[in-house]
Amino acid sequence: SGRERGNVSEQDVAHAERLIGRGIFLEDSGDLEGALRCYEDAISSARQYARAHLNRGNILQIQGHLREALDAYKVALDLQPDYLGAYVNIGNTHMRLAEPTDAIIAYQKALALNAKDVPATAALAAAQETAIRYAEAVDTYRRCLALDSKHVAAQLGLARSLRALEQPEAALEALRKRPS
Repeated sequence: SGRERGNVSEQDVAHAERLIGRGIFLEDSGDLEGALRCYEDAISSARQYARAHLNRGNILQIQGHLREALDAYKVALDLQPDYLGAYVNIGNTHMRLAEPTDAIIAYQKALALNAKDVPATAALAAAQETAIRYAEAVDTYRRCLALDSKHVAAQLGLARSLRALEQPEAALEALRKRPS
């Protein structure tokens, strides 16, 4: 979208988009190094294009270069402060780093942009559960289920969190509501 472009010419964006498309193809084919080169070339041609930085971060995360991935996502956010995907990816990366408190902050920022984002809501609840903030996790899992009543991971997380809060009957009720 236009918001992902920053101050980049249409021609540079078109070239970067072609490189990103090639990168996505290579990524889907399992060639992560080739995909990374495409995303880095896209950044070279359109440095202010947030999407190129986000895609580069995704490859770095897959490769296990988690701190570098965070840096790439932060560049994307510097370029486009309302980039929901960058906040979600920062949260996901912090979870991989076993830093749930930092993940919670990132997911909350994503949800401030779109309170109805189901994946971000589920991820926030999981981070809260991991951080042993069970009461918050219960509220967030319930909010997620209000958005998507068939979200199995949210139903299971709700039951786990209720059980951790020593509410076994409520936990069983959450499990009974699971879709078959």
